[in-house]
Amino acid sequence: MRNTHTNSSHSDRSKYPLFVIVGLSLALGGCSVGRSIPTLNGPDEGLAYYERFPIYVTKAREEVEIITPPHVFAISLEDKAAVQNLVASYKQVGQGSIKIVTPVDSPNEPASISAAAEITQVMIASGVDPHDIDVQAYLASSTDDKAPIIVRVERYKTATRPCGDWSETLNFNPDNAPFKNFGCATQSNLAAMVADPQDIAEPRELDAADPARRRTVFDKYRKGETTAVNRKDQESGTVSKVNNE
Repeated sequence: MRNTHTNSSHSDRSKYPLFVIVGLSLALGGCSVGRSIPTLNGPDEGLAYYERFPIYVTKAREEVEIITPPHVFAISLEDKAAVQNLVASYKQVGQGSIKIVTPVDSPNEPASISAAAEITQVMIASGVDPHDIDVQAYLASSTDDKAPIIVRVERYKTATRPCGDWSETLNFNPDNAPFKNFGCATQSNLAAMVADPQDIAEPRELDAADPARRRTVFDKYRKGETTAVNRKDQESGTVSKVNNE
């Protein structure tokens, strides 16, 4: 577990966006990574819907604030559940370390230190590697007895440009050209359905091969036997055997 000390206030919530444009067809093909999102200040005739409304990936913060009064040296069951929910999100799509930021120079500093230790144990019990827990500190007011502990994670988030551009009238369109809002709903829905936005930013590593299964297939192949898995009648996909004869 790493311990660092920072004197910045927890109100500093500056973003560190990572924009990755994805020229995305419905099949998630033709991805382009590493360019900034193009501005559409000029004419946009001839642009495809995924160029008008590109799906991009950015980093967003997700955090929980836990207040420990000066004479309370433990977290509540509600706070424990909030930490566990944040850990579940971190394990699914979180990036980097999970941070516990505690106040210093405040009346509740000792209670916060004790609570931070308990939060750390909750995280480890929930499956977080201790090396991925980063304990930091921020300078709080000497009169603030409710200075919160901030538990923070970073995650990838997908989005596209806002929909609702109805600046064109659709009554006259002799060229049958797509209107300005065309495809925005599709792109927004597709961005919302991505389970792990990092899959758009970069490909996943391949899982390790199963040598036992590979050996079984090769043994059958050498013996001239079929390498396919035996299928049961229930796996035939036949809905009914009526009139099948």
